[in-house]
Amino acid sequence: MHAHLPDLVGVYKTTHQGRGVRRESTAPSLDVLLHSFEECFTRPGFVLFRALVCGWVLCRARKWISAVIVFARWFAPRHHSSFYRFFTAARWSPDALGRKLFELLLPRFPDVIDAMVDDTLCRRAGPRIFGISMQRDGSASGYGGSVSTVFACGHSWVVLSVRLPLPWNSRGCAVPVLARLYRSPKRCSKSRYRKRTELAREMLELLASWLPDGRTLHLSGDREYACRTLLRGLSTAIEFTGPMPMDASLFGPVPRYKGIGRPRLRGEELPNPRKRRTRVIALGSPSTSSSTVDALPSC
Repeated sequence: MHAHLPDLVGVYKTTHQGRGVRRESTAPSLDVLLHSFEECFTRPGFVLFRALVCGWVLCRARKWISAVIVFARWFAPRHHSSFYRFFTAARWSPDALGRKLFELLLPRFPDVIDAMVDDTLCRRAGPRIFGISMQRDGSASGYGGSVSTVFACGHSWVVLSVRLPLPWNSRGCAVPVLARLYRSPKRCSKSRYRKRTELAREMLELLASWLPDGRTLHLSGDREYACRTLLRGLSTAIEFTGPMPMDASLFGPVPRYKGIGRPRLRGEELPNPRKRRTRVIALGSPSTSSSTVDALPSC
C-alpha cells in the first residue's frame, strides 16, 4: 500500500536484510516551507507540527485528527496522546502562525489586498466536545423563511481570509489567516460571550496591524457583517464592500462646523437604496453619493 502513496512528502519503502523497513523523509520544497514556521513553536512542538502536516497530506480519508495521526506517526513516532496535547497544551499561537503565513505571502499580494470575512459550520457531535452547539447551516439552508433554514450541531468558526492571486486562475484562492470560535450564549457565561461581528472586528484590527506602509485592505462580507460593530471607526487604510438593507437611512458627510450651536452628527438625508433604485430605473443613469456608517444596522 505504501508504494502507491504520493511522493509529495517522500514516504517510501526500502528493504534491509530481507525485511521491509519504512523510512520517512520530506520533499525539499515542503521541508523548506515548513521550517519557515519553526519560530512559532518550541522544538518538540515543531516536530509534531511537521509530522501532522505531512500526515494531513498523506491522509486520503476524511481529515479527522485520529486519521491524520496514523500517518503523522511515520514522521514522529510518538504516542497518539502527544499529538492531541499539541492542540490542547502545547505552547504555540494560531495568530502567530497566521501572521507568519501572511508575511510569507505578502510579496505576492498587490498593493490593495482583498480580504473576506464569513462564518462556517463544522459539524461535530459528542458530549465531550468543547464549544459545540446548534447553529444555522448556511450551506444547507436556502433563501427564504424558516422552512428553508437548516440547523446542525457543530463548531461555528468566524474566518478571515486573504485572496492570493494565481497565474493560472484570475479568481485566485482564499487563504485563511485568522479564525475565531463562536460560542453560543447558551454555552458560555455572559462575560465570555462575543458576537460574530465582534470576533470579526478583532481579527480585522489584528490583520490591519500587520500591513506594511503603502498597503491597504479591501474587505468583503455578507449582510451579517455589514454593520456598525465591524465598520465604525475603522482605519482609513481599510475599505469595505457588502450588501445594505433597501430601507437603510442614508446621510451625506457631516458639514464643517461653523462654531454656532451644537455640531451636527449627520449630513443631509439622502434617498434610501429602494428610492435610488427606482430613480435609476426611471432616469436610466446611476446617481452617486456618499453615505455614513450610521446607516448600517447594529449587529
